[in-house]
Amino acid sequence: MLNIVPHICGKVITPYLERRDLIWFDPRGTGFSQPALECLAGEEPGDCLRRLAKEGHNLHTYSSASMAEDMQDLRHALGYDQWNLLGESYGTHVAQVTLRVAPDGLRSVILDSVMPVIIPPLPGGVSSGELSFHRLAQSCEMDVACKAAYPNLDDALRQAIQRLDAEPVTLKVDVNGEEQSVLLTGERLSDMVFHSLYETDMIPWLPNAIPAAADGSDYSFWHHVVRWEETIDAILTAGVHWSVQCSDGRLGDMCDDWPIVVEHERVTSDIPVLVISGEFDPVTPPEYGHSVAQGLSHSYAYDFPGLGHWINGTGHPCQIAIVQDFLNDPARAPDTSCLAEMSEPEFVVEP
Repeated sequence: MLNIVPHICGKVITPYLERRDLIWFDPRGTGFSQPALECLAGEEPGDCLRRLAKEGHNLHTYSSASMAEDMQDLRHALGYDQWNLLGESYGTHVAQVTLRVAPDGLRSVILDSVMPVIIPPLPGGVSSGELSFHRLAQSCEMDVACKAAYPNLDDALRQAIQRLDAEPVTLKVDVNGEEQSVLLTGERLSDMVFHSLYETDMIPWLPNAIPAAADGSDYSFWHHVVRWEETIDAILTAGVHWSVQCSDGRLGDMCDDWPIVVEHERVTSDIPVLVISGEFDPVTPPEYGHSVAQGLSHSYAYDFPGLGHWINGTGHPCQIAIVQDFLNDPARAPDTSCLAEMSEPEFVVEP
């Protein structure tokens, strides 16, 4: 696995440690907690859950609500009267559930890249990924150099998908010192564009990489995406993921007779909450954050131009300044003047 610890330490952990304790915990069934509920390589979600249940694991105890209750136990065990809760990505869903079922001791909450309890419709009825790519294409259109070099990203993506569906390409990718063969089809390319929009550092390369895939001239960028995907896959605990998704009522027929724990109603609270979202986030777009903020009477919601998923993971100076100002005094709106100084991505334009 690519070593992401230096990245996390430098961009995520250090800014908090200058003024505060930072407590990370592995939710039950993940990371170093025991038992860790892993799926086998290539195992389908339903098969994985049936096997884990047959092995004697009570999967119904793995849910967002159980995580919220575990955090209360952890707070008491560590001796904190109050603390600030930081939820990232799916962690924002757990944080919302915590606001509902276990709010004691919460001084403030930060929701970064928000997954709502109730998913709101998006403009035009498109998916979150489609909305994100549309915003990328618009941003390129408004950039003189990007527009001149790559005048129609929508057409380029369609052409790339069609080309690779007709003639898939095999990529030889070095992953952790081991060469892997990856079949690049149109569907796989579409998925990789979606995944690339997660990562802020990858976004500037997409207008260049998509036309190169459309004409078959260069696939080097997609090698990097494969390596990034492998890193993310390696840190996920699939068995817990599917158990929690069933408990949250998100997987339909795959979870027949599964007790749904999460109430599918908007979360309301008067605890101070900071909501932050990235402009190009393909899975938790800004609309999700603003929808959640509507139920939180003491919330502040902000969108970060040019960024993707996981704002806290970028280590952007503006993000750090806003979060720290909020933590210093959650009762008032933080100073967000730095947002006006942020710009769209500096797109990579090559002759």
